[in-house]
Order: sequence, then structure tokens, then C-alpha cells
Amino acid sequence: MPIINIFHPERNKHKRLLETIAAIVSYSLEIPQTNVWIFWNKPKKNEFFKQDWNNNNKPAPALFIQCRESYNKQQIQNVVEKLTYELKGVFKCSENEIFISFVRVRRGDLFSQGNLWN
Repeated sequence: MPIINIFHPERNKHKRLLETIAAIVSYSLEIPQTNVWIFWNKPKKNEFFKQDWNNNNKPAPALFIQCRESYNKQQIQNVVEKLTYELKGVFKCSENEIFISFVRVRRGDLFSQGNLWN
């Protein structure tokens, strides 16, 4: 784990973006890249409201990252800084338009690999 959901109004046109994000996250959190799951979500036109997506020809993505609460603030900050840098370049957008949210999963709230994480 972490599980990353990326929301963007267009399909993923960036050939290596998901692999790059996985590499950034695995390096920053010091975990194997196989533990990073990434899902690209493109909502249909009538299934979202985000004003700047409708009025912008270079819309920025929104990322929601679920991860264990055991990662420290410095690790999370490293992920945010590196992802922001990468996303600015790929999407040709301002860092002010990028949205990244971490949802911390507490011990006892995660079942993985046949075990409840305690």
C-alpha cells in the first residue's frame, strides 16, 4: 500500500506517468514499487463538477493517496514535492492547480496480505 486514485477529465495520454509516480512514491516512502497501486479515473462529462476542468485547456489532476499512518511527515512532504514537480511538467499547469490529498489509514483498519495490520 499506498493506493493512489488520480482524477482527470481526459484519458491518460502520458506514456510513463503512472510508472514515474510509482517510482516517486516507492522511493520517498522506502517501499517496493510493487506495493504502490495507481488507478486513473476519467469521469464522464455529466459525472463531475470542477469548474476549472471545464474552463481550462490544460487541467491539473487531483490525487487521493491512501497510505498507512506510519509514514512520517518528511516522507509525505517528499512525495508531495516530487509529485508536484513531475505533474507541473507533464500537465503544463501551475502547482496552485494541483490537488494532492493523503488519507492516513490507522492500524486495525487495513486488511492486506491475509492479515489485519496492527
